[in-house]
Amino acid sequence: MPSTTTAADLLEGVPNFCTIDETAKLLRCSRRHINRLIAKRILVFVKLGSERGCKVLVPRKAIAAYIAQYLG
Repeated sequence: MPSTTTAADLLEGVPNFCTIDETAKLLRCSRRHINRLIAKRILVFVKLGSERGCKVLVPRKAIAAYIAQYLG
């Protein structure tokens, strides 16, 4: 019987926006890998603050979309 678990189900309880470190922990990969995904525009992100002191956040929906690519 096929699994009906969705990416959104896997991320239940996760904040709407995650830091790079939180995203890496969720995806069980390195911070460097997350930065590569962001640089290649594979993972959507939001920058908050000025150019010099900005905070990069990844929306939960973007993480869910990335995970959904690998769910059968």
